[in-house]
Amino acid sequence: MIGKRTARELVEDRSALLTELPRHLAADLCEMGIVCNATGLKPSCETFHAPVSRIVEIPEILTTKDRGGILERESVVDVINCLRRPDEASMSGGVFIVVACEDNTSWKVLEAKGNPTNRQRTSAMIYRPVHLLGVETPISVLATALLNHATGGEVVKPVCDLAGRAIQNLKPARCSRRSATTMSLKVLNRSSLTPSRSREAIPCPST
Repeated sequence: MIGKRTARELVEDRSALLTELPRHLAADLCEMGIVCNATGLKPSCETFHAPVSRIVEIPEILTTKDRGGILERESVVDVINCLRRPDEASMSGGVFIVVACEDNTSWKVLEAKGNPTNRQRTSAMIYRPVHLLGVETPISVLATALLNHATGGEVVKPVCDLAGRAIQNLKPARCSRRSATTMSLKVLNRSSLTPSRSREAIPCPST
Protein backbone atom coordinates (compact mmCIF):
# COMPACT_ATOMS: atom_id res chain seq x y z
CA MET A 1 0.00 0.00 0.00
CA ILE A 2 1.08 3.58 -0.59
CA GLY A 3 0.48 4.81 2.96
CA LYS A 4 2.20 8.15 3.51
CA ARG A 5 4.77 7.64 0.77
CA THR A 6 4.76 9.61 -2.45
CA ALA A 7 4.22 7.74 -5.71
CA ARG A 8 7.89 8.10 -6.60
CA GLU A 9 9.02 6.79 -3.22
CA LEU A 10 6.71 3.80 -3.60
CA VAL A 11 8.00 3.00 -7.10
CA GLU A 12 11.64 3.34 -6.02
CA ASP A 13 11.13 1.16 -2.92
CA ARG A 14 9.56 -1.63 -4.95
CA SER A 15 12.21 -1.39 -7.66
CA ALA A 16 14.90 -1.81 -5.01
CA LEU A 17 13.19 -4.91 -3.64
CA LEU A 18 12.51 -6.47 -7.05
CA THR A 19 15.81 -5.93 -8.86
CA GLU A 20 15.71 -9.42 -10.41
CA LEU A 21 12.24 -8.94 -11.87
CA PRO A 22 12.36 -8.20 -15.63
CA ARG A 23 10.13 -5.14 -15.85
CA HIS A 24 10.84 -3.90 -19.38
CA LEU A 25 9.71 -6.42 -21.98
CA ALA A 26 10.22 -6.26 -25.75
CA ALA A 27 6.58 -7.34 -26.27
CA ASP A 28 5.30 -4.34 -24.28
CA LEU A 29 7.55 -1.96 -26.20
CA CYS A 30 6.46 -3.44 -29.54
CA GLU A 31 2.73 -3.36 -28.80
CA MET A 32 2.75 0.08 -27.21
CA GLY A 33 4.80 1.38 -30.13
CA ILE A 34 1.88 0.37 -32.33
CA VAL A 35 -0.46 2.24 -29.98
CA CYS A 36 1.72 5.36 -30.24
CA ASN A 37 1.73 5.24 -34.02
CA ALA A 38 -2.04 4.66 -34.15
CA THR A 39 -2.94 7.47 -31.72
CA GLY A 40 -0.19 10.04 -32.13
CA LEU A 41 0.72 9.78 -28.44
CA LYS A 42 4.37 9.50 -27.45
CA PRO A 43 5.97 7.04 -25.00
CA SER A 44 6.58 8.48 -21.54
CA CYS A 45 10.27 7.58 -21.94
CA GLU A 46 12.33 5.25 -24.15
CA THR A 47 11.75 2.10 -22.09
CA PHE A 48 8.63 3.21 -20.17
CA HIS A 49 8.61 3.65 -16.42
CA ALA A 50 6.87 0.26 -16.11
CA PRO A 51 6.31 0.62 -12.35
CA VAL A 52 5.29 -2.28 -10.14
CA SER A 53 1.78 -1.24 -9.22
CA ARG A 54 -1.48 -2.57 -7.85
CA ILE A 55 -4.46 -1.78 -10.09
CA VAL A 56 -5.93 0.72 -7.62
CA GLU A 57 -2.58 2.55 -7.48
CA ILE A 58 -2.33 3.26 -11.22
CA PRO A 59 -4.02 6.71 -11.11
CA GLU A 60 -1.78 7.59 -8.17
CA ILE A 61 1.45 6.61 -9.97
CA LEU A 62 0.87 7.12 -13.70
CA THR A 63 -0.19 10.73 -13.53
CA THR A 64 1.80 13.93 -13.83
CA LYS A 65 4.14 15.11 -11.10
CA ASP A 66 1.97 18.12 -10.30
CA ARG A 67 -0.82 15.66 -9.48
CA GLY A 68 1.45 13.56 -7.29
CA GLY A 69 2.55 11.01 -9.91
CA ILE A 70 5.80 10.21 -11.74
CA LEU A 71 5.10 11.41 -15.29
CA GLU A 72 6.76 14.51 -16.72
CA ARG A 73 3.83 15.38 -18.99
CA GLU A 74 0.31 14.44 -20.04
CA SER A 75 -0.84 12.46 -23.09
CA VAL A 76 1.83 9.75 -23.00
CA VAL A 77 1.84 5.95 -23.16
CA ASP A 78 3.20 3.74 -20.37
CA VAL A 79 2.73 0.26 -18.90
CA ILE A 80 2.73 -1.33 -15.45
CA ASN A 81 3.88 -4.56 -13.86
CA CYS A 82 0.78 -5.64 -11.98
CA LEU A 83 1.22 -6.47 -8.29
CA ARG A 84 -1.68 -8.61 -7.11
CA ARG A 85 -2.87 -11.45 -4.93
CA PRO A 86 -3.68 -14.77 -6.64
CA ASP A 87 -7.41 -14.04 -6.29
CA GLU A 88 -7.20 -10.59 -7.92
CA ALA A 89 -7.45 -9.65 -11.60
CA SER A 90 -4.07 -9.84 -13.34
CA MET A 91 -4.46 -6.98 -15.84
CA SER A 92 -2.70 -9.28 -18.33
CA GLY A 93 -3.74 -7.92 -21.71
CA GLY A 94 -5.94 -5.34 -20.03
CA VAL A 95 -6.02 -1.68 -21.00
CA PHE A 96 -6.43 1.50 -19.00
CA ILE A 97 -6.46 5.26 -19.37
CA VAL A 98 -5.77 7.77 -16.60
CA VAL A 99 -7.92 10.88 -16.91
CA ALA A 100 -8.41 14.19 -15.13
CA CYS A 101 -11.82 15.75 -14.53
CA GLU A 102 -12.46 19.44 -14.15
CA ASP A 103 -15.75 19.33 -12.28
CA ASN A 104 -17.11 17.56 -9.21
CA THR A 105 -20.05 16.03 -11.09
CA SER A 106 -17.74 14.03 -13.34
CA TRP A 107 -15.69 12.91 -10.32
CA LYS A 108 -18.81 11.72 -8.52
CA VAL A 109 -19.88 9.68 -11.57
CA LEU A 110 -16.45 8.01 -11.81
CA GLU A 111 -16.30 7.27 -8.09
CA ALA A 112 -19.86 5.96 -8.01
CA LYS A 113 -18.95 3.47 -10.75
CA GLY A 114 -15.96 2.23 -8.76
CA ASN A 115 -13.21 3.80 -10.86
CA PRO A 116 -9.99 4.15 -8.85
CA THR A 117 -8.86 7.72 -8.10
CA ASN A 118 -5.71 9.17 -6.59
CA ARG A 119 -5.50 10.67 -3.11
CA GLN A 120 -5.58 14.23 -4.41
CA ARG A 121 -8.74 13.48 -6.40
CA THR A 122 -7.07 14.93 -9.48
CA SER A 123 -6.69 11.73 -11.52
CA ALA A 124 -8.88 8.71 -12.10
CA MET A 125 -8.54 5.50 -14.09
CA ILE A 126 -10.98 3.95 -16.56
CA TYR A 127 -9.95 0.41 -17.41
CA ARG A 128 -10.75 -3.04 -18.70
CA PRO A 129 -8.68 -5.66 -16.85
CA VAL A 130 -9.00 -8.51 -19.36
CA HIS A 131 -8.00 -9.30 -22.93
CA LEU A 132 -11.05 -10.63 -24.78
CA LEU A 133 -9.24 -13.35 -26.72
CA GLY A 134 -11.11 -14.54 -29.79
CA VAL A 135 -13.58 -11.65 -29.63
CA GLU A 136 -11.65 -8.48 -30.43
CA THR A 137 -10.24 -9.60 -33.79
CA PRO A 138 -13.58 -10.74 -35.30
CA ILE A 139 -15.17 -7.47 -34.18
CA SER A 140 -12.41 -5.52 -35.93
CA VAL A 141 -12.85 -7.58 -39.11
CA LEU A 142 -16.65 -7.23 -39.09
CA ALA A 143 -16.45 -3.49 -38.39
CA THR A 144 -14.17 -3.06 -41.39
CA ALA A 145 -16.05 -5.38 -43.77
CA LEU A 146 -19.64 -4.50 -42.88
CA LEU A 147 -19.46 -0.95 -41.54
CA ASN A 148 -16.41 0.35 -43.40
CA HIS A 149 -15.24 1.59 -40.01
CA ALA A 150 -11.69 1.32 -38.71
CA THR A 151 -11.20 0.24 -35.12
CA GLY A 152 -7.76 1.87 -34.89
CA GLY A 153 -6.70 5.46 -35.31
CA GLU A 154 -8.06 7.41 -38.27
CA VAL A 155 -4.61 8.75 -39.09
CA VAL A 156 -1.72 6.34 -38.62
CA LYS A 157 1.71 7.94 -38.86
CA PRO A 158 5.16 7.07 -37.54
CA VAL A 159 5.64 8.56 -34.09
CA CYS A 160 8.20 6.12 -32.71
CA ASP A 161 10.03 2.96 -33.68
CA LEU A 162 11.39 0.01 -31.75
CA ALA A 163 15.17 -0.11 -31.58
CA GLY A 164 17.61 -2.66 -30.20
CA ARG A 165 21.04 -1.86 -28.84
CA ALA A 166 23.83 -4.34 -28.13
CA ILE A 167 25.02 -4.34 -24.52
CA GLN A 168 27.91 -6.71 -25.20
CA ASN A 169 30.14 -7.50 -28.16
CA LEU A 170 28.36 -9.54 -30.84
CA LYS A 171 30.06 -11.84 -33.31
CA PRO A 172 29.41 -11.16 -37.03
CA ALA A 173 26.60 -13.15 -38.69
CA ARG A 174 25.26 -14.36 -35.38
CA CYS A 175 21.73 -14.00 -34.07
CA SER A 176 21.67 -11.92 -30.92
CA ARG A 177 20.22 -13.30 -27.74
CA ARG A 178 17.85 -11.31 -25.57
CA SER A 179 20.50 -11.09 -22.85
CA ALA A 180 22.85 -9.41 -25.31
CA THR A 181 20.54 -6.58 -26.34
CA THR A 182 18.30 -3.98 -24.78
CA MET A 183 15.18 -2.56 -26.44
CA SER A 184 13.75 0.95 -26.38
CA LEU A 185 11.24 3.15 -28.22
CA LYS A 186 12.80 6.00 -30.17
CA VAL A 187 10.62 9.02 -30.94
CA LEU A 188 11.04 9.81 -34.63
CA ASN A 189 11.89 13.21 -36.03
CA ARG A 190 12.00 14.39 -39.62
CA SER A 191 15.66 13.52 -40.12
CA SER A 192 15.07 9.95 -38.95
CA LEU A 193 12.35 9.56 -41.58
CA THR A 194 14.74 10.33 -44.45
CA PRO A 195 15.21 7.18 -46.59
CA SER A 196 18.67 5.70 -46.26
CA ARG A 197 20.66 3.63 -48.73
CA SER A 198 19.86 -0.05 -48.60
CA ARG A 199 22.49 -2.35 -47.18
CA GLU A 200 23.21 -5.95 -47.95
CA ALA A 201 21.59 -8.16 -45.34
CA ILE A 202 23.79 -10.50 -43.35
CA PRO A 203 22.20 -13.96 -43.28
CA CYS A 204 21.44 -15.27 -39.80
CA PRO A 205 22.33 -18.95 -39.40
CA SER A 206 19.67 -21.28 -38.09
CA THR A 207 20.07 -22.45 -34.49
